[in-house]
Order: sequence, then C-alpha cells, then structure tokens
Amino acid sequence: MLRSYVHSKSGRAFMRFLGKLNTPILTINALGQILVKPPKFNVTEILDDVQLSNESKIDFLVFLEKADQGIIELPLKEALEKSFYNTNDAFLVPPYSEIFPYIEINGMDFNELMRMEKNLLHDALNNVQIYVLRSLNYSWNELLLKLVS
Repeated sequence: MLRSYVHSKSGRAFMRFLGKLNTPILTINALGQILVKPPKFNVTEILDDVQLSNESKIDFLVFLEKADQGIIELPLKEALEKSFYNTNDAFLVPPYSEIFPYIEINGMDFNELMRMEKNLLHDALNNVQIYVLRSLNYSWNELLLKLVS
C-alpha cells in the first residue's frame, strides 16, 4: 500500500506541496525511490516462458481507475489526453516544473518537445483498442481477463 501511495497521483501531489515549501525535493525524491522502489517489473520476473523482442504491436491499451466496477471503451482523443497527462504529471513536481522551460534538446524547446511527444503518442495509439478498467477492490486483473477473452 505504501508503494502504491508513494507512486500515485496523491503521492505526486504531496511532493508538489513539499516543493512549494522550498524543501530539498530532489533529495527526498531520490531517498523515496531508494526506500520504496517504483512498482516496475521485468516481464521475465512475472512470466516464465517469454521471448523478448526489439519491437511489438500494440493491440490494447488499458487505464486502471479506482471507481465503480466496469469496462469502458475510450475514444482516441480522450486516451491521448489521459496518456499525455499520465506521462507528464511528474513534470508538475518542483523543481522540474521550473527547470523544463529552460530545456532544449536538439534545438527543440520544451513546448516543441511536448508537441513531438503528443505526435508520438497519437501515432502509437492510432488503431489501438483503448479501455478504462474500473474497480474499487483492485480486481483489474479479472476485468482484463474478461476483456481479452
């Protein structure tokens, strides 16, 4: 539960609050990630017989929400907004929110980089079936099995 909170939207909101108090937010973030590892696993740790590849095709994209049980199909436009928000929520945490306007990569400023990211997301999600899986009791796995069967 601690890992879930630390790496959740609420956890990021708390970090934004700490950042506004002029605390050493990068140090706190680094220590937090050392003590509470992000919930990421290598697929070979979860599944026994897996072949790794350098590329793949996306058939489904699912978002998980803690809400009344259900499976909802999501239009591409909404999925793009949701994806972009999910990937960029961390940019709102100080000091990132103050650093990013000054970043330039290959001659592109922050706004150009964000437009490029949106275009990449659009290309990746075009022609993909997109759903929101909602559950109050963390039974997303059951919904996912129902969806793919």
